[in-house]
Parts: sequence; structure tokens; C-alpha cells
Amino acid sequence: MENNVSAGKELPAQARNSADEATEMVRVVEEGELDVVSDYLDKELAVAWLRKSSFETRAFPIVTMDVGLVTLYLTLIKTLDLKLVTQEGWPHTLAILIVVAASLSILFAALTAFPLPYAAYSPDGFDELFEEILQKKHAAHAQYIVERKIQAYRSAWISNRIKAAFVFASFFFMATLAGLLIAAIIISFER
Repeated sequence: MENNVSAGKELPAQARNSADEATEMVRVVEEGELDVVSDYLDKELAVAWLRKSSFETRAFPIVTMDVGLVTLYLTLIKTLDLKLVTQEGWPHTLAILIVVAASLSILFAALTAFPLPYAAYSPDGFDELFEEILQKKHAAHAQYIVERKIQAYRSAWISNRIKAAFVFASFFFMATLAGLLIAAIIISFER
């Protein structure tokens, strides 16, 4: 790997704003400033891991709330001696929508909990890098490490955006489920 670090270059506005050009940004940073960039990336990666953990932790209570809502609905139907909304027409459609909303909410919560891979440097890669440093094969190790951190951060950022979308979808379908259950109880009182 050649040392592409050079001082004084100005990136065009388009490259400065693009996430795909993050590696290019490193190539125009002075060697002395790589430590600052590396430290900043370390902090961002730590926050990304916390977000990942937070999203995955939120998934389990969502499933519990979904099951709890359906259980509450069935308990109210039994306790208040109401008719279960499964007859033909609108009540039948409502019962199907309840099952669909509960299923989708649970599905998206499960997808949120599913571990997405984050880019990480392999132990063998660290061994090779350490050997190269000891043998002084080339001088761009600091830049290479920063580039790997940028790749890891990009992967974490994408993964967290996906998990955030799944959590939002799960909450949306849980709210839909709650609304449908309220409507079903109101219809049950009318029958």
C-alpha cells in the first residue's frame, strides 16, 4: 500500500459531502492529524455499538407488548362475555387485520434483534500488520488502520439505519394493533 497522505489538498464540495468518499478524506489529511481522525472514529464506533445494542434490546419488549395486547384483548372478551369478532363481514376483516398487525410487529421486532455483521479487522490481519510494522515494509500503517475504521463505521452506520427502520416499523404495527384491538372491543360491545 502506498502512502497517499498529502497536505494542502482541498476536496471538492461533492466529495466532502459524500459518505462514499470517506476514504478519500483520509488521503488528504496530514500524517500528524491521522491520530485525531483515528480517535474520533474510535468514539463514533463505540457509539455505533451502543446504538446497535440499544436497538436489539428494544426488540424484546416490543414482542412482549404485542403478545400482551392480544392476551388483554382475549381476556376482556372472556371477562366481559363479549362476542369474539370472527363473524362474516367487517368484524371478520378486523380479526384478520389484528392477526396481521401483531404478526408484522413481531416480525420486525425479530428482525431488529437479528445481529447484522459489523466490519471488523481479523486477528490474522492484525498479525500481518504487526509483522509489516516490525519489518518496516511500508509507512502507511496509520492511514491503513484509519481506512479500516472508516469501513467499520460505514458498516455500523448502515446496520443501525436498517435496525432503526425495523424498530419504527415494529412500533407502527404495534400501534396499529392497539387501534384495531380497541375497535374490536367497541364492535364487540355493540353486538
